[in-house]
Amino acid sequence: MAKSNEGVPSVRVRQLPGMTGLPDRIRRVRDDLNMGRREAMIALSRGRSSAWAHWEDGTSVPSARMCALMRERWGIDLNWLLTGDGEP
Repeated sequence: MAKSNEGVPSVRVRQLPGMTGLPDRIRRVRDDLNMGRREAMIALSRGRSSAWAHWEDGTSVPSARMCALMRERWGIDLNWLLTGDGEP
């Protein structure tokens, strides 16, 4: 029997103002490429631009495959993307 989630509050992840992290680095990638969200997703040959928006606002994170595609297509350093250490 399936459990009901009725009455259980949903949790929405929020990025705090001024906080740097993965969402800020993802936005920097797109800004440095001078692309809109839709253009960036088309360049990765995957998904909808809304997914990129969720990455930038911190409500979801890109999959390992999407991160790998950023590295393959644009030469993004994955260590920098995921941790902030090093250079993009």
